[in-house]
Amino acid sequence: MRDDEILRYIGPPLRSIPLGSPFGQRYVPPVDDIHASVGGGPELYGNPDAVGEVLFEKGGFDAAIVTAPNRLVRSDRRHEVAVMRATNEWLAASWLQSRHGERFRASIDVSPTNVAAAIKEIERWAAHPGFVQVAVPLQVHSPYGEQEYFPILEAAASFGLPVAIHGDGGGGAELTPTMAGLPTKFVEYHTLFPLNAMVHLVSVITEGVFDRLPDLTLVLTDGCAAVMPPFLWRVDAKARALKEEMPWVGRRPTEYLNQVRFVPRRDDFPRDRNQLETMIHLARDGACLLYGSNYPMWDLVDLQAGDWPPADLFPQPFFGANALDTYPRLRPVRQAT
Repeated sequence: MRDDEILRYIGPPLRSIPLGSPFGQRYVPPVDDIHASVGGGPELYGNPDAVGEVLFEKGGFDAAIVTAPNRLVRSDRRHEVAVMRATNEWLAASWLQSRHGERFRASIDVSPTNVAAAIKEIERWAAHPGFVQVAVPLQVHSPYGEQEYFPILEAAASFGLPVAIHGDGGGGAELTPTMAGLPTKFVEYHTLFPLNAMVHLVSVITEGVFDRLPDLTLVLTDGCAAVMPPFLWRVDAKARALKEEMPWVGRRPTEYLNQVRFVPRRDDFPRDRNQLETMIHLARDGACLLYGSNYPMWDLVDLQAGDWPPADLFPQPFFGANALDTYPRLRPVRQAT
C-alpha cells in the first residue's frame, strides 16, 4: 500500500497532506515488519496478482479477505474522511479488479469520528459483491458500545455486513495503546494489544448493542480469543450483581458470543493439547473462531510451516464453514472453486 496508490484518489488540496507510515511509528517490532517466508518487497506483498498466486495457486485457499492499513484516527478529520474514501476506491480498483479479483474480498474502511461520512461510505459500497465487512480501527477515542457509534453499527447490520475491529498501528494520530499509558517495549505493546479489543467487546455487550442489533456480528481480528474467557466470566458475575445498571441487557454476557468472531493469532493459544482443548471449548467449541493468516506480517499464521498448534484439535469449520456462515458473500467463491 504505497502512498501514491492512495493519494491518486484524493483531490487537492488534501492530497498534499502526508499519510504517514501504514505500520505506525511508535512501537517498531525488533524483527522485520514482513515475515521472512514472504520475501521480496512491496512489489510482492503489495501486488494483488503476486499475493493471489501465493494464496490461491500455491496455498490452495479459496478466498481471502483484504483489510487495508486503516490510516485513520487522524488529527485532521476532513483528511481522515478523504483517506477513508480513497482507501476503499483503491481496494475496488486494484485488489478487486486484479487477476484473482473474483477470489479476493475486501473490507469497507470507515471513519468512526465522522458518523455521517461512515454511513455514507457503507451505503456506497454495500451493494458491491466484493466488499464483505466494515472495518473500524482498534484504537479510537471511546469504546464502540458508546451511543455515538451506534448508527455505524446499525448501518452495517442493516446490510448484513459484519464489523471488524482491526488494529494495525497505521493511524495518522496514534492514541495511547493501553488504558494505563505508554509501555516502553514492543513486546509489552504487542502482548497488551488484545485487551483493547476486550474493552470494545465488553462495552458493546453492556451497552445493549447486541440486544438492539441481533443481526450484528462483531469480528475481533487481532487475536483476543485467549484473553476472552476470564474477562467474560468476570462480566458475567458482575452482570448478575449489577443487573439494575443495565436493564437493557437481556442475556448473560457470555451468551452473546454467537454474535462475536475471533481471528486468533499465532500466540493466542497454548501449545499444550489439554489447555488448547479447554480454550477451544470456551470459544463455543470453535464456532466463533475464524482462520486468518495476517499475511504478510511478521506474525503471520502459516499452516504449511507448522507454526500453528495441532490442527487436528480445531473443529473443521474453523478452516472454512465458520467463514461462510459469517460472510455469506464468500459462498459464490467456494462454489466456483
